[in-house]
Amino acid sequence: MGSQSDWEKLIKEHQPEGVNLYSKDTSLHKTWKIEGYPNYMIIDRDGKIMSLNGPNVDNSFIDYILYAATKGVKPAVSIFTEFRQMKYIEMYNRFTDDAEGNDYKIWYNSIINKIMKDKDYRVQ
Repeated sequence: MGSQSDWEKLIKEHQPEGVNLYSKDTSLHKTWKIEGYPNYMIIDRDGKIMSLNGPNVDNSFIDYILYAATKGVKPAVSIFTEFRQMKYIEMYNRFTDDAEGNDYKIWYNSIINKIMKDKDYRVQ
């Protein structure tokens, strides 16, 4: 395990997004089943761990969960929405023709070009 000063230097150098924590407590590896670093978790506002193996911050999946949360959608519901819409687009090259699909399309088209670096990947 590196020192706290080494950790601080790495945080300053790489500037990772999210909450970054340092601890000398090695029991975290066993308690939370952390196998390597970085490790991403989804923790709700009450401190309850929703997922020990959350998507990394570069993954659009977490962006959708946060977007849906601003609309009052619970994380579990947004996970299923993401799954349904991505399966539908795989099959039909479009989102579902309902309120869920229309809202997902708005989010998707607003974020996808940022992720794909100036290519046009908009979906109808």
